[in-house]
Amino acid sequence: MIKADILSEILDKVNDAVLVLDKDRNLLFANKSAVNLIKLKNFEFGKNIFNILSDLEIITLFNKIFEKAEDSFEIKFKDRVLNIRKYLLNDIYKILIISDITASVNYKTFKMELVGNLTHELKTPIALIMNYAETLLLNKDLNDEKKEQFVSNIFESAKRLNDLVSDIILLHKLENESGNFVVKVPVKIQDIVGELKLAYDNGDKSVLFEYDDVEVFINKTHFVSVLSNLIDNAIKYSNGKNVLVNIKKDKIKDFIIISVDDKGPVIPDDELGRIFERFYTRSKSRNKEKAGTGLGLSIVKHISALYNGFVHVYKNRYGGNCFEVILSEKK
Repeated sequence: MIKADILSEILDKVNDAVLVLDKDRNLLFANKSAVNLIKLKNFEFGKNIFNILSDLEIITLFNKIFEKAEDSFEIKFKDRVLNIRKYLLNDIYKILIISDITASVNYKTFKMELVGNLTHELKTPIALIMNYAETLLLNKDLNDEKKEQFVSNIFESAKRLNDLVSDIILLHKLENESGNFVVKVPVKIQDIVGELKLAYDNGDKSVLFEYDDVEVFINKTHFVSVLSNLIDNAIKYSNGKNVLVNIKKDKIKDFIIISVDDKGPVIPDDELGRIFERFYTRSKSRNKEKAGTGLGLSIVKHISALYNGFVHVYKNRYGGNCFEVILSEKK
């Protein structure tokens, strides 16, 4: 049989708060998690718990706990969500187990919002494809120009759908990927820039590159994804004709600095904290004709974290925005 002191030591290792009270609500036991949660200081076991508690919010919490007839329930406490379980032992002792389930509740909320956003984002291109296809099927007498226009619209919607699915898969992979990896084969910045120039050459806006002609130990897919998502973002939201891309390597500290400048409009302060969220699109300046998947900046943020880096945005000297990413080499 386990001795009382050993049992007490075991319960002190438990993250959940564990309290034991008698039928008169005298506190007989509290593990360390309980002591920390309800701020017990200089107390003695055997006293009524309401004579021990001094914090008004905690007193209110325990009043709610004792008022509840259920043996298991959730309750909000400050900015936390607590799960309360009550057990009666030998009709004398009441055991309270209090678990902080805030992270779990937040994750469930996040999943619900994600599913809602996904549903909305997927339905739009699917609906467009169906509408254009149905029009083609039901109107055999459409002229060639109209047919070509509808087929082009179907292709653009299908491409958007494909881009969205690809970004969802990539983001899911990044969220589950550890940063504990090594890049064995470096990539040349010049080669990456060459590929990107070809991709953006025929666009409405010029993408101008300045870069150090060196090799870097960054995964090529990650590197291209960061650059293309930042460039796409600048093209969609900028009023200017040029997007400026600068890639430099700090040879002493082994990190890469990527900056992408546009010429405005400046992102409003109240949106700065949200632009890296999934499916968030800037409200006032959104270009609906060139709307992206809403995942690009979130992908950039996750890749930055994999390389012990970060991404931030600030107002640049052109009256626009500068997105700057810092990545540490993996070698």
